[in-house]
Amino acid sequence: MIYSKRIILGVIILAIPAVGMNIFGTRALGMGGAQVALVDDATAAFWNPAAFGNQVSFSTTESIFGFSGEDNLTQYVNELNRYYNLRDIFPESYKDFMDYMDENSEEAHRYLDDIVDSLSAFNEPGVGITWDLHSGVATRVGPAVISWLYENHIEVGPWVDTHLSRLIPSEYLHSPSDVLSLYNEGLLTEEEFDLLWPGYNPNDPDRDSFIGDRPGDGIGLEDNRSLITISGMVTNTIGLSYGYSFELTRDDYIAVGGTLKFIHGERGGDSVGILSDSDITNFDPGTLDVGSNWILNNIFTLRTITTGSGFSVDLGVQGKWGERFRYGLLARNLIPTQLGWDDPRFEPTRINPELRLGAAYEPVEGLCLALDLDLLPVDNLSTRYNPQTGVEEDAVPYHERSIAVGAEYALAGIFTVRAGMSTNYNALFEEASPAKFILSAGIGFNIGEVFHMSLAVMSNLIRPKEVDASLGCSLSLGFTL
Repeated sequence: MIYSKRIILGVIILAIPAVGMNIFGTRALGMGGAQVALVDDATAAFWNPAAFGNQVSFSTTESIFGFSGEDNLTQYVNELNRYYNLRDIFPESYKDFMDYMDENSEEAHRYLDDIVDSLSAFNEPGVGITWDLHSGVATRVGPAVISWLYENHIEVGPWVDTHLSRLIPSEYLHSPSDVLSLYNEGLLTEEEFDLLWPGYNPNDPDRDSFIGDRPGDGIGLEDNRSLITISGMVTNTIGLSYGYSFELTRDDYIAVGGTLKFIHGERGGDSVGILSDSDITNFDPGTLDVGSNWILNNIFTLRTITTGSGFSVDLGVQGKWGERFRYGLLARNLIPTQLGWDDPRFEPTRINPELRLGAAYEPVEGLCLALDLDLLPVDNLSTRYNPQTGVEEDAVPYHERSIAVGAEYALAGIFTVRAGMSTNYNALFEEASPAKFILSAGIGFNIGEVFHMSLAVMSNLIRPKEVDASLGCSLSLGFTL
């Protein structure tokens, strides 16, 4: 297979292009997601509906908006770009290039192995850039709440066509001797070889019957079908919540609550070609620059492929023990339901059950420390639009279990500062699961007892396994009567 390695390396060097859980609400984001025991506003519709059983005010309304983004594509592009400039050290002519390969076989094959590994990595589930957008509003009247939550999950990533015959430059497919060598080395199938040289007789090869590569025959690099794919899943969740509190002593209580949820989902996808019909020999890496216009034109206008819906239920417990300690338990998506899609080509999307434990302690007046812990692993769902089938394909590259710690300090009841950290501790139990360390911070303002506004931001501190970057922010406005 020495000749096959030469051809693939020639393709790469001479013609290669260079290419957890959502935290809803600003108080929650500012504290790293530690909210199950502490939440006391309308975002309890998501964090713990039991909190609605212990409300003093008559009515509250909370609106939220937030986004988060994660980039783990850059690390793969950077790895591949390390070899992009290698083209400059190789001769331009085919004959001189093959002579160089003979003289530097070990070095060239080492480069080849690294590059092939880099190419294959692009097709792993979850490789790409991910955006999560959410907004919502919840209104409470007494212990009853109605809420709406909008979520938009978008994944942009490569779909690399690694079919061997479509990694061969077209100039290598116009010579009968080269095509025969490629076929003998297994880089061309029998059907592909017959397209290039119909009626070939090994005992009496007729060169006049040789056709060679033609546009659109599915052979050669110029017919490579590598794409940038865009996948999106939008869900709208309508929830009805109710909570009830049992007073145990003057300082102690325990509250229970639940949320009935109706979930409607839409899935969309599209693709953008990056190799076909392009000048791959003089490829400009800047072609893949993703700017604001590209995002607006290709992501926020995704066509809907299919829709689906389903029901689920959340139950929660929240209590207070003494003057300083609070606790909570949230069982989310108790009904192990799934979103069934109208298009039968789509497999149903499973809705993960979650079990989250929380505790909060107030060591001094105005300062609160909180801890949340996921008890069940949750699927880290990755979707990839397959342009060949027109269907988004789901994959679960790993699972997550979050541990979150947060602190909040209130000054004179007007100004609040928050800080938190969360990580995926499931990395201790699953090798493929990355330990994501996320830092967050937030501020809040209260105007009297009626209006409040909060802002929070988050970003990664350390990303083991070289996952590049995470960032996010959230804004909320609320009214209390």
